[in-house]
Amino acid sequence: MDVTAAALGPTIAYNPSAGATSGTGGPVNFTGVTTVGTTGNGTIVATPSGGAASGTTTLGSFSITGADAASFTRTSAATLTFTAGVNTPQNITLTCVSGAATRTANLQATETITGGATTQRFWVLSCPAGSPSSVGPG
Repeated sequence: MDVTAAALGPTIAYNPSAGATSGTGGPVNFTGVTTVGTTGNGTIVATPSGGAASGTTTLGSFSITGADAASFTRTSAATLTFTAGVNTPQNITLTCVSGAATRTANLQATETITGGATTQRFWVLSCPAGSPSSVGPG
C-alpha cells in the first residue's frame, strides 16, 4: 500500500499579530521619522511552521486603505511564498511619509494555504507625527 502525504502549506505566525477584520491587527509602528515629510519604516515578520509534502502558503494581494493610505507604501515583494519544512521568516516591509499629525491606514493581505484555507489578514499602520522643521532666520 502506497500512502502519499497530501501537500499542506505551513501556518504563519505574524509579529505584530494580524487581525481578522479591517481596523484590527498590529499596530505596525514605523520608526525613523524625525521631521514632517521624513520617511519611516515598518516591518511585519511572518514566520512559517509545519506543513507537509512541500505544500506552500502564499501571502499576497496587499492593499492599503484608509484616510492616510497615500502616505504608506509596501516595499517588499508582491507575493511572499513559504514552503513546508522551510521555517525561515520573511518580512513584509513598508514605508510611510510623516505629517504634522499621526497618519494611519489599514493593510490587508490574502493568505492562501495549499490544502487549507484562504484567509484575509489585517494590520493597522501607524506613522508617527514628524517634528516641525525649523525653517526661518538663523
